Amino acid sequence: MIKIVNQKRYSGAFKRQLLEEIRTGKWSTPSAAGKAYNIRSITVSRWMDEGGLTHLRGRRMEIKTLNEQTELQRLRKENKKLREQLLNEILDHRIDQATLEIIEREFKIDVGQIKKKDSGTTSSSGSASTGSGATR
Repeated sequence: MIKIVNQKRYSGAFKRQLLEEIRTGKWSTPSAAGKAYNIRSITVSRWMDEGGLTHLRGRRMEIKTLNEQTELQRLRKENKKLREQLLNEILDHRIDQATLEIIEREFKIDVGQIKKKDSGTTSSSGSASTGSGATR
C-alpha cells in the first residue's frame, strides 16, 4: 500500500528569511518560529542544520536595556533575601512548635488553653490550669 503525503514546498528565499529571523533573535526556538508560520518544528530544525545555525537551537536570546538588567539583578537579590527570610521564619516556627510540645509533655500544661485565655477567647472568670488533667 502506498501512502501519499501532502508535502509542502518552501522557497529558498522563505527559508533564508526564517533562518535570518532566528539568527537575529526574533524567534528563540525552532518551535516558536514554526508556530508563527504553521510549520513543524522538526522542519525548522532541519533548515537550521542545513543553514549552519545548529548552535542556536534551544538557545534563547534576550535583549535587555541597562535599566531592565539592573532591575532584574535587584529583583533577584530581593527574591533571594525574601526566600532566606521565609526559611528562617519557617525554622523559627518549627522550633517554637517543638518547644511548646516539649513544655506540654514535660510539664503537663495545655499551652493552647493558656493562649486562648490570653487572647480573651474564653471566659475571664476561669482559672489557669497548673497541670491537673490538662494534657493532650
